[in-house]
Amino acid sequence: IDRARGGRRTVIQLVAAARIVISLAMAATLDGLALFPLTFAALVLQSPYGPQQETAATGIGALLLAANLVIAQAAGDYFADDANGNPLLHTWSLSVEEQFYLVLPAFLLGAWRLGRALGLTRSIPAAALAAVSALSFLLSVSWVDGAYVASWMTAPLGGPEAFAFYGLPSRAWELGTGCLLALWVAGGYSPTRSVAGA
Repeated sequence: IDRARGGRRTVIQLVAAARIVISLAMAATLDGLALFPLTFAALVLQSPYGPQQETAATGIGALLLAANLVIAQAAGDYFADDANGNPLLHTWSLSVEEQFYLVLPAFLLGAWRLGRALGLTRSIPAAALAAVSALSFLLSVSWVDGAYVASWMTAPLGGPEAFAFYGLPSRAWELGTGCLLALWVAGGYSPTRSVAGA
């Protein structure tokens, strides 16, 4: 029974992994299909001066999953006049999310392998995710206050305040918290059962 159950879990895990890969491929394809015409028009058909070039650079950044870095370097402040003229300003958050989902599987796989070696396959990935989320939160708070912690990372991208807003290291705690809640629910917690039992 354990072998069959383990085999079933393996198949379910493979199906889940395939869904993630297919979703990422579709998102990248749809992202590219939607942004390519706008980027092409901004590069070729419009003036080589002014906000069109910023739009083109943001479009290229979005295609490369790095619009947040392009916008942080070009505009810095989200509410600045330069930033408000960019029709692709919203792509910064999509880039942060896509960067997170590119890093997360490798991170969790490494934590899971470490946990498997130690015999703690559930607690090590959750603890590692909680530690990285806590570190990300601390970076976010320190950069918002203008601290130059890890200034080598923030200097080329508009300084600590801009990078606190646009950067993955300072935003990972938000997505990591969601992942921790998902692991908690997957571990047997049921919000509906808790409410019904109360």
